[in-house]
Amino acid sequence: MELKNLRPTNRKLIIRKVTLERKIGSIVLSSGVETDENTVGVIMAVPDESFYPDGRLRTNPIYRVGQTVSVTRGKVGDTLPAEHIPTDEQFSGDTKELWLVVPEDMINYIVEA
Repeated sequence: MELKNLRPTNRKLIIRKVTLERKIGSIVLSSGVETDENTVGVIMAVPDESFYPDGRLRTNPIYRVGQTVSVTRGKVGDTLPAEHIPTDEQFSGDTKELWLVVPEDMINYIVEA
């Protein structure tokens, strides 16, 4: 799943938004791309180094490719230019609105499997 040709810099992550589904009994509810207050996505690329907000280098980065994370909703980053969206079959049909470049400090939480 890792994107070999994209490498974010300056405490930023590349995230692909995902749709959340909730199951109540035998009914599946789809919330679309965004939830009430957050956007949920999967980390697709991380920088080579990760830093604390005060600029110190993290010895043990907390974000990894493949993690599902919640990002503060609203204008928190930039969309990935369409020409940089991977052309792999699994991403066919993706629009630039599904791909975000966001600062690490805009991650609310990590969803553990």
